[in-house]
Amino acid sequence: MINNIKISIISKKIQFDIVIGFFEKYQNNVILKYFDGSILTFNHFFYGKKIIKENIYQNRNKIKRILIKENNIFEEIFKFNNKKILAISNNNEKIIKSYLKILDRIKKKLNNCSN
Repeated sequence: MINNIKISIISKKIQFDIVIGFFEKYQNNVILKYFDGSILTFNHFFYGKKIIKENIYQNRNKIKRILIKENNIFEEIFKFNNKKILAISNNNEKIIKSYLKILDRIKKKLNNCSN
């Protein structure tokens, strides 16, 4: 059974690693390894749940930790009430209709030009 996947991209100045873990070893982080020896790690690059992320910058002499509090994105998305969701949906419908009208005009002009 696969516990994690690591994808590496290497250029002249940097090694870019993406690590994705599954099941008990869940993780998703991005690691930038510069060839001067410094490393920048973004832990829990995308998590979705409420968490305190820890981004770490390391060079030869020091380690700097940056903590980021992230809200539960799923709660943020789904806390809209039905009226707000309906309003967003209606607004999107109006935008789509306006684009369709513009596309129809373009189509008519193209048809007129080809005749």
